[in-house]
Order: sequence, then C-alpha cells, then structure tokens
Amino acid sequence: MYAATDYPHKRYRQVVPEWTVCETCDRKLKTKDWRSHEAGKEHREAVSRAKELEKSLNNTHSENGSAQPDLDDPGFRPSSPVMPPPSGDGCHNCGQPGHFARECTEPRKPRQGGGGSGGWLV
Repeated sequence: MYAATDYPHKRYRQVVPEWTVCETCDRKLKTKDWRSHEAGKEHREAVSRAKELEKSLNNTHSENGSAQPDLDDPGFRPSSPVMPPPSGDGCHNCGQPGHFARECTEPRKPRQGGGGSGGWLV
C-alpha cells in the first residue's frame, strides 16, 4: 500500500457549516466557537433551567395521574405526523372501508381490466 506521504489522491475535506444555532440559548454563533460557548456559564445555566422546566413538567403530569400530554394546549405538537384515516370507497380488494388493499386480510381477488384502449390507436 501507500505510505501516508506517498498517497497520490487528494483527501476529502470535511464540510462544516460556518454558523451554528444553540437551541438552548436561542443564539447564533460561529461553529468554531461552539465548544467555548458550550463550556460557558450562560449556556450551562440555560441548560440547567431547561432541565428544571422539563422536570417540573414531568412532575405535573405525574400529579395528574397521567403522563399524556394536554392535547388542548395550543403549544402542543405531536412528535410524529398523524396519518389521516383512509378515505374513498375503501379497500379495492374486499370493498370494506378502513384499510387499503395492500393491508387486506382477505384472499386476493383476480384483477379486472383497468380500462384504457389496451394498445395504440391508429
């Protein structure tokens, strides 16, 4: 193989963004300054405040006897997108609403003609 100095090809240069956003402090800073920002007093205090807030929210849920989020809260956002229920005329295999043909548990029915001309028209 090649020695480290004899390698004929260029090494890939790691691409690093110039700016970084600290979500905890809500602040924009240069990426090269991130480590010093992270070790700074203001950032550490903001992190501890965020942890205390999270802990108090968890305690509130446990006092209510439910760990479920308040869905009526205007600031509530689901952690994953909510899929709408299937719409239309239902399954194309069995005809029942509530699922798609690919999820149907009934045996597959033979395909019917899909319409169209079936070929080129002259």
